[in-house]
Amino acid sequence: MIVTRSQQGQVTILSVQGPMVEEELRALETEVDRCINAGLLRIVLELRQAPFVDSAGLEKIQSMVSDFGRRGGDVRVCALNDICRDIFLCTRMESFVQVFDDRESAVRSLL
Repeated sequence: MIVTRSQQGQVTILSVQGPMVEEELRALETEVDRCINAGLLRIVLELRQAPFVDSAGLEKIQSMVSDFGRRGGDVRVCALNDICRDIFLCTRMESFVQVFDDRESAVRSLL
């Protein structure tokens, strides 16, 4: 998995390329730690190029929501493909984290 970080105003976008599976989560954990250390607490997790999310990936998203929330920040998820959207629906992740169709909508929700 490759994680790319970019800024849009006060919002940090973490774009994931590759499956969000247990064996690949280290790259995301590294970027999350960097964001926290830099005080970047408004996060959009863009999953446009993530073909799949396993249970460890879902747990990581839940952990991010909790960790950033405790620090006064927030996390949004955007751009799920059909498979990931089904996974989110089946696991009721949308009741835990706000999901948006596109990056712009997710960023606006944090402003």
